[in-house]
Amino acid sequence: MVTHQSNPAVGYVNDDLRRITTLQDEHVLGSWKEIAAYLGKGVRTVQRYERELGLPIRRPNDQRQIVFAYPSELRSWLDRFKSRSVLPSR
Repeated sequence: MVTHQSNPAVGYVNDDLRRITTLQDEHVLGSWKEIAAYLGKGVRTVQRYERELGLPIRRPNDQRQIVFAYPSELRSWLDRFKSRSVLPSR
């Protein structure tokens, strides 16, 4: 009888691949306006959240004028701040 020992590294690789695939399949919010609408805030408020509170906004090749965000990252960020009551309620 042959028993197979599980390789813990395989689990880590599978988790990483699953997370990458999820981000790739997720709809990308491609402008300040889309990001603000998703969060239910104004554009300037969302820009302030990025600047002052670390809202996860991405910029390809560090280009300031192009922004995008993944909804899952925004939800995670929002959950962290809501639990600390840092953001003003709507």
